[in-house]
Amino acid sequence: MRGRTASLTDAEIDLYARQIIVPGVGAAGQLRLLSSPVYFPGQSADARLGRRYAAAAGMPVVHEAQAATLAIVSLCQTEPLDAIARMIESRTDSTAASHLSQMPIVLYGAEHPPRPRIVCGAEQLHAVRRNGAMPISTRPSAHLNAAACAAAGTAMALILGWQAAKGLGADDPRPVSPVRPAPSNG
Repeated sequence: MRGRTASLTDAEIDLYARQIIVPGVGAAGQLRLLSSPVYFPGQSADARLGRRYAAAAGMPVVHEAQAATLAIVSLCQTEPLDAIARMIESRTDSTAASHLSQMPIVLYGAEHPPRPRIVCGAEQLHAVRRNGAMPISTRPSAHLNAAACAAAGTAMALILGWQAAKGLGADDPRPVSPVRPAPSNG
C-alpha cells in the first residue's frame, strides 16, 4: 500500500466528489477509505462486481487477507470462506492468524433484499455458517450481485464508523468504531 498524504489530490477530489459531499464522508472519510484495503476473495460474478464497487468507493482491493483492514466474503462460495477460516485457525503464521482473528468480516448471502452481516474472527464466522443465519446458494443470481454491492457499502460504513453499520453483527451490542487502516509498508 502506498503511503497517503494528509489531503486528497485534485484528481481524487474530482473522482470521489459524489461521496465527499455526503454528510459523514467528507475529505477525511474519503482519505480513510483510500487508506483501508479490503480483501474480497472469489472469482464469481458477484465477487468481481463487489470488488469493482469497493474500488469505485476508493477502498483498495488487495489479494492477501493479511494486507487488509477487513474482508468481504460470500457465504455462497465455500472456497474463500473455508480459506479464511483455515487462515484464522492456522498456527503456522501466528501474526497472520492473529490479524485475521481480529479483522472484521462482512458476509453476504443470497437473501433478498440483501442484508450483509459483520463478524469478527473464526468463532463468529463458524457460528453464522453453522446456524444457517444467512441463505446459501451455489447458483449465481441477481440477488448475489445485489448482495455483493450491499456488502461493499457495508464495508464502507464500517470503515467510516457509521452507526448504520451497528446491528449488522452477530448480536454484538458494542457500538461500531471505525476500522483502523492497516499499517503502511511504504
